[in-house]
Amino acid sequence: MQPSDWGDRLFGMGSGSFPATYYWHNPQREVPASIAYADEGGNRYVRLASPGYSAGYGELLRLLQRLTVQPATRYTLALDVRRTGPMPVLLVRLCQRQLLYAQGCVNVPLRLHPAQLGNPVAAWQHYEVPFDSAWLGTGAWLLRPPVQLELAASGTATSSVLEVDNLSLRAPGGEELIANGGFTQANNYWFFSSDHHHLPWHIKSMALHLLVETGWCGALSMLALLAVAGTRLLRQAARGDSGALACAAALLGFLVVGLFDSLLDVPRIALLCYLMLLCALLQPVPSPSIESTPP
Repeated sequence: MQPSDWGDRLFGMGSGSFPATYYWHNPQREVPASIAYADEGGNRYVRLASPGYSAGYGELLRLLQRLTVQPATRYTLALDVRRTGPMPVLLVRLCQRQLLYAQGCVNVPLRLHPAQLGNPVAAWQHYEVPFDSAWLGTGAWLLRPPVQLELAASGTATSSVLEVDNLSLRAPGGEELIANGGFTQANNYWFFSSDHHHLPWHIKSMALHLLVETGWCGALSMLALLAVAGTRLLRQAARGDSGALACAAALLGFLVVGLFDSLLDVPRIALLCYLMLLCALLQPVPSPSIESTPP
């Protein structure tokens, strides 16, 4: 998938470039699902594209928001939907979820109306769906599993598009549970997840990630930085510095996980890694000798 010109091989394709590269150049010619925000006439909404795979089914890309719900309570979901493409389906459900791998889900029984015949421009359609939260929200405070709202577009082997706006989830008393349901703040309060199929969004190897996005120059520079930092930490640990030993163990654990995941594509984790390397490279200020101490 990586272009063959020497510039990209030496200096990489740029930070964050892998998802777009996979989308346009993956050898299987698969179309991963996508989430985008669009504006039309001053109104912003979210656009969900279903995956298109040669096998006819692919892992969904879910738009998520954590909510606080009560068990055995009647809620009402309201939203506006516009659909294009063959047989798109909007999947909406509430699930217990820590980060990945949902469980104990309650499906919202949303069924989209057929597109209006003879109308070349897809029209917005409004839906209001009542449902029961069942067991969601049960448990003591510390043992209560978090609940997240999930939206995902599903279709056939050909990718389809669903546009969603004015999303609302109201309690019986009228309390609104969804933040930024109109998507005026774009991705604020929302998260996305592809629970089992992560390859379209990141390389599952830190070394390969560096090679693709920073090229041979960036990968070799990182290798040299790690070698210098590791050597310095081991020398300090051999002199009895317990802090250096802990820092070396942390970097080693980071690199072991990096064999199977591209950790540096997460900004906060990358920042922690570089701060740890900076600490390893810092030289402690030598304490003044007794002879040089003024009386």
